[in-house]
Amino acid sequence: GVQTCALPIYSFRDGALRLLADETAAATVEGEVWLLSDFATETPQAISRAAMVDTRSKYAAAMIARQLQEDGDFAEPVHIIGHIMKKAGSERTEAFYTALPAALMQHYRERLAASRNLQLLMPLAAVLRHIACARAGKQPMALVFRHASHADILIAGRTKVYYANRVSIYENSAEQARTLWGMVHADIEAVTREQHIIIERCLICNWFDAPDRPDWGDEQAIIVEEAPAAPVSVDGEEVPCSFLPLLSGL
Repeated sequence: GVQTCALPIYSFRDGALRLLADETAAATVEGEVWLLSDFATETPQAISRAAMVDTRSKYAAAMIARQLQEDGDFAEPVHIIGHIMKKAGSERTEAFYTALPAALMQHYRERLAASRNLQLLMPLAAVLRHIACARAGKQPMALVFRHASHADILIAGRTKVYYANRVSIYENSAEQARTLWGMVHADIEAVTREQHIIIERCLICNWFDAPDRPDWGDEQAIIVEEAPAAPVSVDGEEVPCSFLPLLSGL
C-alpha cells in the first residue's frame, strides 16, 4: 500500500483544531474542505524547489522528474506539481514545483474523487508562495514557516520564487532551536550571494507546536518579523498560532 502520512492530521473549524485519528477520518469532515498538505511520508519525502530548467515549459516537468530520479532523490516514478512553469527564454523555464511519488499523488486523486464533499487540494509550498509574494516589497523577502522540529524556507519576490527548502532538527531543545536558525540564516545568506539579490526582511509564521524562538541577536542585517498570532483551541487548551491567520487571509 501507499504510505500516505507520517504527521498528525488536524481539521480546523470555528477556531478549534481537532486531531483526527488517521487519514481516513478526514472523510468524516462535513462541508467544503481545503486539504492542505506537504505530502510528508516516511520515505521518500516530497520536496519543493525553485530551479531554472533548460527546456521549454511544456517539457519542464518531465525533465525535472528524470533529473530527480537520476540524482537519487526518488527511486520510483515521480509526479511534479508545477506551481510556476514560466518561459524564461526560447529554451529555458523558470520552475517552482513540488515533487512527490506518483503513487502518492494517485492516492490523493482517488481520495478526492471518492469524497462526497468538495475537497480542494492545496500544496503547502503553493500556499507559502502566495503568502510571500503578497507581502514582498521591492526586494525579495524570506518566509520561514516553523512547525515542530522543522522550518520551511521560501525566498520570493512579488513575481519570482528564488529558493525553497526544509531544514530539520532532531529534538525541540533550546540548543537545537539555535541550530535550526543557524541553518535558516545560512540558507538565506547563500541565496543572497548566489542569486545576487538583497533580502531585507524575514517573516516568521508558526504552527501551534513550534518551539519558543531563540534570541537571534541584533547583529543580523535582516529585519526579522513575527506574523501576528491568534489563539486556537487544541484539545481544549488555547495556544498561539500565526500560520492559520495568514491562511485565512488567502
